[in-house]
Amino acid sequence: MIGFLSTIDNPLLPYHFAAAKCEGVTNICFILDSKLISEKDRRIWEIRTNGAFEGPPQDSIPKLHQLGEDCPPAYFVDSHNSDSSKKLYKKLGLICLYNAGCPRKLSKEIINSIPKGVVNVHPGILPEYRGCSCVEWGIYNDDKIGNTAHFMAEEYDQGPVIKSEWYEFPSNSSYVDIRTRIYRESIVLGAKCLKLIEDGKLSPADAINQDETNAKLWYPTPPEIEDAAIRKANRGEYLYQNL
Repeated sequence: MIGFLSTIDNPLLPYHFAAAKCEGVTNICFILDSKLISEKDRRIWEIRTNGAFEGPPQDSIPKLHQLGEDCPPAYFVDSHNSDSSKKLYKKLGLICLYNAGCPRKLSKEIINSIPKGVVNVHPGILPEYRGCSCVEWGIYNDDKIGNTAHFMAEEYDQGPVIKSEWYEFPSNSSYVDIRTRIYRESIVLGAKCLKLIEDGKLSPADAINQDETNAKLWYPTPPEIEDAAIRKANRGEYLYQNL
């Protein structure tokens, strides 16, 4: 079984589930952390997507089952890192964990305890774009923008790479169009990785270690940089938006 780490109010959880089903992943459960999205992060989400995704209901836990009659079992934990969560992962016999909106940094103990690893899809090309706001930095730098599926390690955005991919954008793409596509492509990429894992065709040993000589950590964009990146995208001036 593959455990999807998320929260009850994560807007992408139903999309992760739908993509996994579409790829033929059959044995899924939700592990839902009690930490919810902050107001700051919610505002950032609204700026980036402008309502492109409809999130799951936030006012009632049973409404998770509106995802469909075959909605997987959901388990509710105080923290994905808690001792009770560790026992739950073992009890369920989880072969893999998937970051479908985990709000915490996972402990090394948990990462190392999962037989086929913890899969994450990072919105940036690793290792050149580690850290935050990689899409905005990529636009600002006129650099390639994409996603990297990798097995998680103790530190953020490290761990062996499964696959990296970058995208070209039509010249009329807005900043929201670019950001939304990154999210959508990341969901599809993650689902394809999970199918390979469930079929026994992918494990951490099959992934490629990141080249630390090319690694760079990007910090959250200052307001002036983020505004410049958004304006650049909206004007069609991002280099990979005119191909």
